[in-house]
Amino acid sequence: MFEQLRLFSFKSRSSVKRVNEPEEREVISYKDLNFVVERAPRKRLSVQSKTNGHIKVSASKSLSRSIIIEFIAENYPWIADHQREMDKIRQKYPPKRFIHGEHFPFLGKEYPVLFQVVSGNKKFEMGFVGNQLVLDVPQKYLQGPEIKREYHDLALEKVKDFYKNAARVFILPRIDQLGNQMQLKPQKVSLRNQKTMWGSCSSAGAISINWKLMVAPKEVIDYVLIHELAHLRHQNHSKAFWSLVSKYSPDYDSHRKWLRGNQFTCDFLAKQSELYHPES
Repeated sequence: MFEQLRLFSFKSRSSVKRVNEPEEREVISYKDLNFVVERAPRKRLSVQSKTNGHIKVSASKSLSRSIIIEFIAENYPWIADHQREMDKIRQKYPPKRFIHGEHFPFLGKEYPVLFQVVSGNKKFEMGFVGNQLVLDVPQKYLQGPEIKREYHDLALEKVKDFYKNAARVFILPRIDQLGNQMQLKPQKVSLRNQKTMWGSCSSAGAISINWKLMVAPKEVIDYVLIHELAHLRHQNHSKAFWSLVSKYSPDYDSHRKWLRGNQFTCDFLAKQSELYHPES
């Protein structure tokens, strides 16, 4: 694989310090942050500040607590900065509550999802009715205007099915259209649930597109498809490559900025959230 269009520019950050001293787990509170310390037979001391708010310190079993605290103090400034940055992003993208009227992104717009109560043996189903996004919800799964917490995962799977089906209907024909315009034909096109990429192109000419891209505006989706198609001719990011991209996506730079600035828009569709720790 020679090209991967990355989904995330915000990443977990880490710091490593090698120590001379030679899986236990404890929590050390330092100022306003909690550090989960995991001990194992190893020769280095490291800390990782994750985008989901989890901060992990790895240390050898024999290393004293005082040395670990000293290491945490040394690295606290950048860890605190990173966590403050991620706190702001989590405020922008709160977890879905599955409540009537809650907004979901689709093709660059925010749609309020309206619940339609169904009875009998009918199941969750999501789709457009006219220009309204509707989720069929069995009565037994509701508690007032919300879906009961124990049924959130079941509802989310149906929401994911909606986005996957929409990608098949929109993205697959669109990449054919763009490929014809560019006179480029991939050997294979597949929709995948990639964790860290919007799209990729292999040296064998196979293109993979992240179906979660359906949260983006149409012109941004076009850019991603054009980007990957261009790699069929140029297996690099040379001037010739960007010249080809700009021919079919003149505003590609603004589309790249959209992807960087909205990378967590599809976090609610991820197998494991990048913003929220499983235990939170």
